[in-house]
Amino acid sequence: MYQFQRNKRFHLKLVALSLPGMFLLGKWGLFWLQDSGAWRMGWMAVCLMACLILFIAVVYSLRQVLMFSPALKVDTKGITDKVSFSEAGFIPWEQIEEVYIGDASESKALIIRLSPDFSLPDPRGSWAESVAKDTFKEHGHALSLAQRNIRQPIEEALARIYELQP
Repeated sequence: MYQFQRNKRFHLKLVALSLPGMFLLGKWGLFWLQDSGAWRMGWMAVCLMACLILFIAVVYSLRQVLMFSPALKVDTKGITDKVSFSEAGFIPWEQIEEVYIGDASESKALIIRLSPDFSLPDPRGSWAESVAKDTFKEHGHALSLAQRNIRQPIEEALARIYELQP
């Protein structure tokens, strides 16, 4: 069995950049609140929306940093995915048609092409389904694991998968 750890460095950088950005945008938004006028209220709303987006990024990144489970496990029974957008969980080898390195969202990723009858265990809602459908249009019924989410090189993960795949 091989375990691939999460790349926490990316998420720590995101937190380090987002927190000062939230502070500055929030301070700027409160500055615009002191004056009246429709255009100033518009700028304040833009600042506060940007702060909300950065806050969501910080919460997501902290969640990833505080998780201690491996991002990807590969063994003789199948692959356990805990890092892709859909976090598919355990996928038996019988449900996996092909594994290769491809491009997903303009970055290198491990693409796991699944059989058409595979369904995700816990759908996360309509937005997640629409993102999954976009991935399926580009790569077929597949999961994509971005290099930035796994600490080890993606080529090493592919080699380990080929070793254990029946």
